[in-house]
Amino acid sequence: MKPKERVIRAIEFNSPDRMPICSFHLPTKKFSDFFINSIKYKTDIMMTSFIYKRKKIDKETAIDSWGCTWKSLGNMGEVVDGPLKDWNNLINLKAPDYANFHSLLFIRLSRLIFRKKFLIGALPDMVFSLCQFLRGYTEFMIDLYENKDEMIKLVSIITELNLKLIDIYADLRMDAVMGWDDFGLQNSLMISPEMFREIFKPAYKAIIERTHQHGMKFILHSCGYIIDIIEDFIEIGLDVLQCDQQDNMGIDNLNERYGGRITFFCPVDIQTTLPSDDIDKIRMKALELRRTLGGHKGGLIGKVYPTPKDIGVSEKNIGVMLKAFREK
Repeated sequence: MKPKERVIRAIEFNSPDRMPICSFHLPTKKFSDFFINSIKYKTDIMMTSFIYKRKKIDKETAIDSWGCTWKSLGNMGEVVDGPLKDWNNLINLKAPDYANFHSLLFIRLSRLIFRKKFLIGALPDMVFSLCQFLRGYTEFMIDLYENKDEMIKLVSIITELNLKLIDIYADLRMDAVMGWDDFGLQNSLMISPEMFREIFKPAYKAIIERTHQHGMKFILHSCGYIIDIIEDFIEIGLDVLQCDQQDNMGIDNLNERYGGRITFFCPVDIQTTLPSDDIDKIRMKALELRRTLGGHKGGLIGKVYPTPKDIGVSEKNIGVMLKAFREK
């Protein structure tokens, strides 16, 4: 079975010949390592994206395409200043033009090089996170109650950008698009389910519907405790949920409520298991995920955590996990 078919069958619960694997995020020192890892770990999935970068101000500070100022704290950093501190600036807020010549060329080359793989197009900005970056976390939380009309307008601007990028990815023959939006804390959502449904769920519904109109799958990354809104995502058609933690919600609980209804795309839990160096524990947890979430003629795709070194994960641990995911 070819990689693309294997992934689609897993997402649609249609009995792939084995569980699909994504090793795209393994640490690489040069571009050729993507090909080496692709062969070594038999990856079925690759990823591409628009090309953009932050404007460097000094060693620790940079400004992104929206005008948010980032302070480096290692791998990613955090936003320390945003262009929308004053709502009066909303009228002048312009979305970045990601569809430049170099971006389109890179995506086309990705499709050509990885033509046999299930290719995912990454969306640079998602709704919930970008609102926080533009306004600042504290202001954002206040806005949800005191400036709801302005917040809905901002959500609409970000949604429209994503719809345009989805159209471009469709023209460039992607198999799926993927966005990143963390809604969860360790043991709860950041906002109430009711607030999510009122302000953010309509945006996701529009994004997912546009993706499906083009015949592509939609994948969402969201970490933390998000079990209270998974049903909402299923309702609006989310195909794949990418989460790096499962133990805080309970694997059996997730399987009982959502197994066979949405596909999960994940490594073994990155807090309780993957950094442990307990080889048997890693292997058994991988097999447990297969038996539960992946036990519905599909429903599970194994992957590598994007920055394993940041959480103390060795390539040996990754290899143990991927080998267990591939076992027949």
